[in-house]
Amino acid sequence: DPKGYDVFYQSYTPNGSISYNTLSGLFVLSGPHFDTLYYYSSKNNSIVKFFTFKFNHQNGIIFLDTSSKYLLAVSGANTSRVERLCFETQVSDGLPSLNATRGEASCCLVNDVVYVFFGYSPEKKKCLDSVEYLDMKNVEEGWKLIELNEKQFELKGVSVARLGAREMIIVGGENGK
Repeated sequence: DPKGYDVFYQSYTPNGSISYNTLSGLFVLSGPHFDTLYYYSSKNNSIVKFFTFKFNHQNGIIFLDTSSKYLLAVSGANTSRVERLCFETQVSDGLPSLNATRGEASCCLVNDVVYVFFGYSPEKKKCLDSVEYLDMKNVEEGWKLIELNEKQFELKGVSVARLGAREMIIVGGENGK
């Protein structure tokens, strides 16, 4: 077991926790309120409490920006909020909220634009068939919505990867029915 594993395991909640792999370790967002960020270092074989966010991001998304200066925590089953943690200052700032709560959504960052795909809306009690995007160079403009209006895209749990400057691939998904 890694150093610190006992402390981590006492507050780890497997259902609804989210993680993000890096080359040097793993970030896990968990805890009783799904707001506690842990970091596992493969180099040190240790896991430590790294940060506490303001909001509950259960079934949300966490990922690094292209510069690896920030970690973003995006939405979840209980919130449409988005938070950005700066590694240099160890301070988080709130980014504009998504237009919809999106649990089990997926993210992709292309040319400083964050895309959030589909996900489950607890308010609508169904999976969403829309995409939202935020230009990280103009965050004050907020999230823009792309309505697909296609039942086949009412999905949660898809995987999204960037293929090129203007291409992404969407794989898998579940419609929740």
